Amino acid sequence: MKKIKKGMQIIDFTFHTPWLKNQVFSHYLKRKRKTILVFMRFYGCRLCQLDINKMIKSYSEFQKRNTQILIVLQTEPSIIRNQHNKSETPLTFICDPNHFLYRLYGLETYNYKDKPKEVKEKLQLAIDKGYEKVDNNNKEIPNQLPATFIMNSNWDIEFAYYGVHTGDVPSIEKLIEKIDH
Repeated sequence: MKKIKKGMQIIDFTFHTPWLKNQVFSHYLKRKRKTILVFMRFYGCRLCQLDINKMIKSYSEFQKRNTQILIVLQTEPSIIRNQHNKSETPLTFICDPNHFLYRLYGLETYNYKDKPKEVKEKLQLAIDKGYEKVDNNNKEIPNQLPATFIMNSNWDIEFAYYGVHTGDVPSIEKLIEKIDH
């Protein structure tokens, strides 16, 4: 699949969360003015845990802007259920252990031999904060790159970003700037 770009319309899909089955993405778009769809690697990835928790801690800023966050992970629902309580998690986890959505949205993998400096620094920060790698039943693609999309309730892509390394997820400030634009 080719990459999704600003100005395109979303590709609809059905998904499972850790707690609900057969959810329709376009139905979620109707709930809020804007939706942020973030593709990360897998729940057990320390870099992903760091970014997820930043988003959870900043979620009130997104709520003020009538915006929701959905995070796609290469993780089975049971693994996330073991780590999070549904009532304590304001964002929506989309479980894609078979990588269907990653292919549908044109995500790529990296081919660098050594971890870039930014990845090493972010990984060290995650380790320093106490994040531990969680087993993912070998469902992850180890060299998966992330991607972030912001769309409106009319299905229009307003922002599309494909990460250049495994830790390359836009900052909270960048996401808010794009929503406010």
